[in-house]
Amino acid sequence: VAMLSYGCGKTPDNTIVHDFLKNEQEIIDNKNFKITFEDILEDIIPKLEEQNKNKKHTVFNKLRTIDKYLRKSKWNKKGIFNYKKNKLLSTCFVEEIADCDSNVTLYLGINDIHNLNIYPVYAPKHALIGVKYKGKEMFWETTNGKTRTRDELIKCYNISEKALKEGLWLRKLTKKERSEERRVGKECRSRWSPYH
Repeated sequence: VAMLSYGCGKTPDNTIVHDFLKNEQEIIDNKNFKITFEDILEDIIPKLEEQNKNKKHTVFNKLRTIDKYLRKSKWNKKGIFNYKKNKLLSTCFVEEIADCDSNVTLYLGINDIHNLNIYPVYAPKHALIGVKYKGKEMFWETTNGKTRTRDELIKCYNISEKALKEGLWLRKLTKKERSEERRVGKECRSRWSPYH
């Protein structure tokens, strides 16, 4: 694969997606990948850069573009999201299925190349994208391509005030926290269930 470089100076080998894939390479051989992250970038980055030319395009227009691409691309050709199994990101590249964690990681990898000013957020047993828009915090559901407010998520996931105050849910995660969360796995979040 030729090394690509995009406007922000990042290359596909130094994104959060590649960090995860490097950590998982002892478990899954990337020779079995049916699609690569570079394939995704080659298709999606020109679409996002085209949108930059139109000043009316918001971050949500770009998120919709990514959503449309991921739903109709080779990446998700089976058209399903698997929530029952704790899939590693590399397993998703092999099996061509995606869950909320995999999609959030892909969005963040695209963000590393084409700055969308998005960040990862967790709700009980769910991952999504946070966005600051016109001074408000909004959330993007990578599994259905819809925006949600904080109040909608609190109600939907029955998140307690205590859990919010303690910073367990709906807070901006750093890149290091995101990597650690993915490394440890989704089962850790189920241990926090008393807080929601």
